[in-house]
Amino acid sequence: MIRRLLASVCCLSLLASGAAAEDPLPAPFPDGVSLGHRLCETIVNGPGAGKQRSLICDLAGRPAALIYVRDLDPAVEKLLKKLDANAQWGKEQKMGLACVLLSMKDDDKKKLEDLDARLKLQRTTLAMHGPLDDGIYFGTNPRGHRLPADAAVTVVVFQKLKVQSSFAFRKGELTDEKITILGNALTRLLPAMKI
Repeated sequence: MIRRLLASVCCLSLLASGAAAEDPLPAPFPDGVSLGHRLCETIVNGPGAGKQRSLICDLAGRPAALIYVRDLDPAVEKLLKKLDANAQWGKEQKMGLACVLLSMKDDDKKKLEDLDARLKLQRTTLAMHGPLDDGIYFGTNPRGHRLPADAAVTVVVFQKLKVQSSFAFRKGELTDEKITILGNALTRLLPAMKI
């Protein structure tokens, strides 16, 4: 009887710990893979607002990060604010950022416009594109790679279209600590500052 009770307690604690902490999503893209153009996003802010452009083409040849989000929430806002500030340090290298909301709803466009006005982003292009059934939002060489289907936020950090690092987070996994890690990954693309 005591053994059964202990076994039940152990099973319950294992289930609870497994439910509380899922394994993190793997990096969606291997380091060093080349990114290529596949589609044109609808730009929401800046001089290109209202036009369709390829963000990959806009960010080619410089240090950059491309962020795909399925929804706007406070964690995404913190991420954009942090990375935009980090990109300011890379102004000389023309460091750029782009955030693509995977939606084409008018309400979501308004949310992006409000976000831009509120955060006063300097180096970040906000854009929209509808979700794609195959999950491939831009080409990669030598083979295609998909955004993880269960990722709420995917971040690709690259230099001259070569992936330096990539990250994927489920809803609720983008913490302040992980935002700091993403900021550091972007800053590592810049030359060491002379003091």
